[in-house]
Amino acid sequence: METCSARLLGLLILFGLFVAPAYAATEVVTVTAKVGADAVPGGQSGGTAITGTRFFGAAYPGATVTLLKNTIERITTIADANGLFSMIDNQLDATAFYTLYAVDAKGERSIILNYPLVAHQGYLTEVSGIQFPPTITLDKLEVREGDFLTVAGFALPRRLLTISFSGPLHRNYSVQSESSGQYRMTLPLIDFPRGAYMVSSSYGGETQGSKVYQFTIGTANVSQGEALQNIPGDVNFDGSVNLVDFSIIAFWYEKKNPPVVVDLNGDKKVDLADLSILAYYWTN
Repeated sequence: METCSARLLGLLILFGLFVAPAYAATEVVTVTAKVGADAVPGGQSGGTAITGTRFFGAAYPGATVTLLKNTIERITTIADANGLFSMIDNQLDATAFYTLYAVDAKGERSIILNYPLVAHQGYLTEVSGIQFPPTITLDKLEVREGDFLTVAGFALPRRLLTISFSGPLHRNYSVQSESSGQYRMTLPLIDFPRGAYMVSSSYGGETQGSKVYQFTIGTANVSQGEALQNIPGDVNFDGSVNLVDFSIIAFWYEKKNPPVVVDLNGDKKVDLADLSILAYYWTN
């Protein structure tokens, strides 16, 4: 019989909270451990040894970076004007599953990065070289055939980005981020045939990209704001489908008599089918 912990593991895998470490193909993440006393400022011996885990990386200028430990929020910090951040968790656990994400200056969240680590008393474990892919937003979720689509988001300052489209037509565009990290591109979709498309943003030459957004080319323009009304999976009606909604639905997972609002496919139970719907409409 499948245990409750096994089912929970399945949910974490589905929502990216328990997967192999998510690194960009050209990102070099280094994990090192040294005696905590060696990490005392100035290299002075006899000081108080540091035990814990320190994270160094790059997000976006002014981004809020959040660190979760075993799915519990531990630390938040603000990236500097160059998008760089560092944070330390000085609470020792022999094994821990760390999750990091960044929220840009416009409130858009990055993809999730996961790092399962082993730590030891008296040692400082350092994880360096972390790099979040860019964030991305679209101004429309349906575009009238031949009209324009605006793609925007945040990245590291003055970096060349690739905007990738896939669907009935595959095409890449290049854009450079500003000193603030913001980028924006308005594209004429004149020769794009009707159909469903996926779009994402990445640093030039890297395979790990932003969250993937879907939009449709059809007969009318539907703005992002219009599409965010009555979203399936928005069980707390705040206009977003996120971890709050996931937590509510996960609470009712395989329990009897769930509320109608969490039974997303109307089959009078909450199971993986409902979580799949939630994942499809995930916004941040």
